[in-house]
Amino acid sequence: MYCSPRFLAGIASVFAVAAVPQGAPAATFTNLYNFGAQGGTEDANNPYAGVILDSAGNLYGTTYGGGTEGLGTVYEMSPPAGGQTAWTETILYSFFTNRADGVAPTGRLVFGPGGILYGTTSRSGGTGSNGYGTVFALTPPATLGASWTETTLHVFTQADGDGGLPEAGLAIDGGGTLYGTTNRGGVFKKKSSGFGTVFSLSPPAGGIGSWTETILYTFSNTARDGISPQSDVLLSNGALYGTTPYCSDKLSCSGTVFQLTGSGAAWTESVILALPSNGDKGATPFGSLSTDASGALYGTTSLGTGTAFRLAPPAAGQTRWTQSVLAKFGSDKDGGPQGGLLPGPGGVLFGTLTYGAKKAQGSVFELMPTGSGPWTQTVLHSFPSKPAGAGSFPVGDLVADASGNLYGVTEVGGQYGVGTVFEITP
Repeated sequence: MYCSPRFLAGIASVFAVAAVPQGAPAATFTNLYNFGAQGGTEDANNPYAGVILDSAGNLYGTTYGGGTEGLGTVYEMSPPAGGQTAWTETILYSFFTNRADGVAPTGRLVFGPGGILYGTTSRSGGTGSNGYGTVFALTPPATLGASWTETTLHVFTQADGDGGLPEAGLAIDGGGTLYGTTNRGGVFKKKSSGFGTVFSLSPPAGGIGSWTETILYTFSNTARDGISPQSDVLLSNGALYGTTPYCSDKLSCSGTVFQLTGSGAAWTESVILALPSNGDKGATPFGSLSTDASGALYGTTSLGTGTAFRLAPPAAGQTRWTQSVLAKFGSDKDGGPQGGLLPGPGGVLFGTLTYGAKKAQGSVFELMPTGSGPWTQTVLHSFPSKPAGAGSFPVGDLVADASGNLYGVTEVGGQYGVGTVFEITP
């Protein structure tokens, strides 16, 4: 079974949970679905990315295991019909060992026009060593209940400057152009290739023909730069923002936040935060970024002292972004966040920890602003080590519906040991 690199990295770091404030209201936790329930290994197995939500309340996600050949799936979770209580899982697509197809998707999906789902696979199908991943589209059927149609939009080659191994999801702009990152690949310069890219994929004019890939930026080990991006990019006010968990040999740090500005094929990258190798501001940001109305960025760090942080944009006439650490997740037996932060009403933030205190196997937390100093952390749910059927190791980003209910996934655990989908009502 394929194991996601970020999960393996997370296993290597164990940290101690902040206490639940006295008198905090209890959240309601519901295990919506145990992967493996339908057809065992042919069911969706082992999600690594969070779900997305449509207007009807259906959830959509990917798994890097399971499916017809055990190479990953795209699935839908439908809420209970009237008078029922159980959610219904539908496998929309199973990935196959066809060289034009991808396998092992670990990124989050994104909606396009007409309800089309876009995503990435971290590897390509077929045999051999050139399985560097794909971008795909999944088109809903014209007739309810018919099969969805999968189309491979781009196959990464990690040759001639192309990227390879996309482990994150995609962003989409108003014109339907997709944006993403690859963990490897890029333009060869002074033996510094292979450290990742930011790319765009533009739809064909009139919807007929091939999509056009453009490499917007190549990360280099010979520049003062981050390397090996593994998170979604955030598209905000015409700029792209993202994180890298590692730094080049020329920039001594433990991960970066970067900004790309430009258009077409002309983009300029800036490192707006380089996390120090030693210190209490966190290290190794694997999660994606979110933003608020002021343009501030919110993110997490996974290793060292796991943190949640805010990056305030530069004041007028200035260029420096200002980092504030909102919460620290300890240094004993708590897990650093692997996903990003979800903004909620009143400025609160929601997220997940991979591990937890007292041998718990992850938690969902809420951060509430206090006006000054560290934010107040409330643990909404802690995943127990026993019984294992409750799910273990929440991963990916959370999503919220119009009523404020939170939805997420665990990578493993559950009744069949291969992950769950859960709901939390704060």
